[in-house]
Amino acid sequence: YELAARVADRLRSGRVLIVGDAAHVLADHAEQVTVLERDRYEDGPAPRAGVPQSRHTHVLLTSGMHALAELLPELLPELADAGAPRLAVPGDLGVWQAGQWISRRNPSAPVLAPSRPLVEHSIRRQVVAHPRIRVRSGTEATGLLGSPGRITGVALRDRGGDRHAHRELAADLVVDATGRASRTPQWLTGLGGRAPAEEVVETGRAYATGAFRADAPPEELQGFYIVPDAEQPFGTIVLPAEGDRWLVTLSGPRGQAPPTDPQ
Repeated sequence: YELAARVADRLRSGRVLIVGDAAHVLADHAEQVTVLERDRYEDGPAPRAGVPQSRHTHVLLTSGMHALAELLPELLPELADAGAPRLAVPGDLGVWQAGQWISRRNPSAPVLAPSRPLVEHSIRRQVVAHPRIRVRSGTEATGLLGSPGRITGVALRDRGGDRHAHRELAADLVVDATGRASRTPQWLTGLGGRAPAEEVVETGRAYATGAFRADAPPEELQGFYIVPDAEQPFGTIVLPAEGDRWLVTLSGPRGQAPPTDPQ
């Protein structure tokens, strides 16, 4: 965001085009920000096909809470009102690491444990309310316009429509925020440019998550965190979420992936 904002300032960008779901910071540096989003937004919090990690357990660490509060001051109160649990780690959790339970007497700064769909829905609702931001959902970018030295916009099409009915949308600055599904390297190569350097960090782990309803655990605990290590390669995190639910995420090394059936 900081890099894109500096570029926008230098270009005095009138029109910023973002491929993917990210816009708030750049709206302060442009006359108009257009977001192209492949998915169609639901009316309320719900997992999205374009976010494969959406159903897994997530937490907002203290630093992330501070950063979001600075960008969107109404966000944290809205998450709290929606029932997002506030926890101290390990003060409120049973944490097993390196063959022992970690002492709960010195808890960390608090973390927030809303589901990812709730976080995304709340952020999106506040961001799209910005008068200079518009979203075109159900729209897929299919290529870049211009040249390697000067990108002037994108080619796009409606998802679910004619795959050959491409249109063009001009922009002074194009930001690719599509994550690992990005096709910018191929698009730049197709324009005669060079693909950017890529660095891959392979975790070597697989995850499975389920949502459950159950009684609270004993001893005033609000969840558990079993930390994997070289001697014990399996991990578990059990945390409360809004809606009186428990999110349970299991993890294991590739080749020993956890099962996905509820039992």
